[in-house]
Amino acid sequence: METFKVFVALWIICVSSWTSDKCVLTDGLTNLCMDVDNVTLHLAIFPISIQTLCVTMRNQSILHLNDFSRFNKLVELGISGQPAEILPGAFRGLFGLQTLRLTCSLNLSIHSNTFKDLHNLKQLIITSCSFSVIAPDAFAGMKQLTTLIIQFQNNLLDIKSLSGILCRIVNNTSSLTSLDLWAEIATLSSSKCIVSNGTTYETPSFYGLQDIFLNFPGLKTIGKGVFEGFKNISFLSMPLNDVLQMQLLQLGVSKVESFQFWQEDSDIESMCEIVYQLSTSSVSITTDHINFSISAIQNCMTLREMRLERIAFSHRFNDLSFIHGLRNLQILSVSQFSLNNTRFTSLCKTQPSPILWLKIISLHFNSIFSIHHRQLFCMINLEELDLKYNRISTIDNFYLNLEANPLVHIEALSFAHLSSIQNVSLGDLNFPPESKIELNLTCVFGSIPQGLTYLYISSGRRPMTLIIGGDGAPNPGLGLHVHGETVFSGL
Repeated sequence: METFKVFVALWIICVSSWTSDKCVLTDGLTNLCMDVDNVTLHLAIFPISIQTLCVTMRNQSILHLNDFSRFNKLVELGISGQPAEILPGAFRGLFGLQTLRLTCSLNLSIHSNTFKDLHNLKQLIITSCSFSVIAPDAFAGMKQLTTLIIQFQNNLLDIKSLSGILCRIVNNTSSLTSLDLWAEIATLSSSKCIVSNGTTYETPSFYGLQDIFLNFPGLKTIGKGVFEGFKNISFLSMPLNDVLQMQLLQLGVSKVESFQFWQEDSDIESMCEIVYQLSTSSVSITTDHINFSISAIQNCMTLREMRLERIAFSHRFNDLSFIHGLRNLQILSVSQFSLNNTRFTSLCKTQPSPILWLKIISLHFNSIFSIHHRQLFCMINLEELDLKYNRISTIDNFYLNLEANPLVHIEALSFAHLSSIQNVSLGDLNFPPESKIELNLTCVFGSIPQGLTYLYISSGRRPMTLIIGGDGAPNPGLGLHVHGETVFSGL
């Protein structure tokens, strides 16, 4: 999600370490300033060529006309702290500004035409601002705005303020294509919008949006009509119980592409009913207990991706045999569920018919001790197996991503059957101290797969001998990454 990447990048820049002065130039392009109450004065010493600027405002300070007009090369601007007002014209001269991040904790007033000079702004990020005044045309003039990110934490936002922000931005911006909303709200209820001519209506129309991401971690109640403007939702994250499920299915939403929820004791039958009615293709479940059965997942046949995670690790076993019934599932991720060794081993044995649909499996923090080819031999189209953060000490004829596992032994021809594999990552080889770390790729792979493009091998702080080549020489395009105290290679 490109929106998220830009937001994170700007946030990291804005919280970098401060010096003892108000402002510091970090890399010739970025300015960081704190405790600012006079932008023109405090930033006067810096060149006009800076591209990124992060300013923390003093309590009750005001942003005035032309405060940033010198910096016409500015591309990203972050404003945080406790400003009281942003006056019209404060952003005048910022012709090239593409990203604006506004973070505040006290009431902030935004007056008419505050953002009208930001004709080329593409991304507006508002975080933790409890607005006291938002003029009806405060956001007018942002003709190129495509992405709006709103994040509110610690119950600073009420539904009236949220509605006010959304109404004003949507009514003044026809170019918006992406909305990302994160709000710590217990109750979502419909709130009226009032536009500049006095017209009142219930909710703004978001039908032109291509991407809608909604995250309500503290949600307890959903009122009628709340999502009338959100017919198709890209991502929805919320708690789930019987009441919320009933309310959600009565909102008139046509599609939720990706649904994330957490529930102490997951009812898979109810979850699959949501998947069926909302045409969901990806689901992420955080729970303390989950129970699958083939009969309970009949309505989950549209799923292409499923992620299961426990709130805390448990030795309670989880049975993965349900994957035989989900014939459209391509990606499966399971984290912090102890996988019963017998059930894991019998995954293909009990139902030996081939699984053609699964492409990627990630099993993290699941207390897996060994890998045997019989465990997953029925998954003939598997492209990636990620087993990071387990307790694997032995591999017998299988693999993929084994970082953070103390490997002490790899048998000959362990990867011989992985003819289509593209990426292999072996974390630190932890062979016994009395033995040399020697790895013969031809011996391990048989004939090195021609499609192999990435191979990572590490021996930590010990010397290693790596033998490459023979009859099964690797593809010339292989990216080989080797780490060790001393590495000897041979053909």
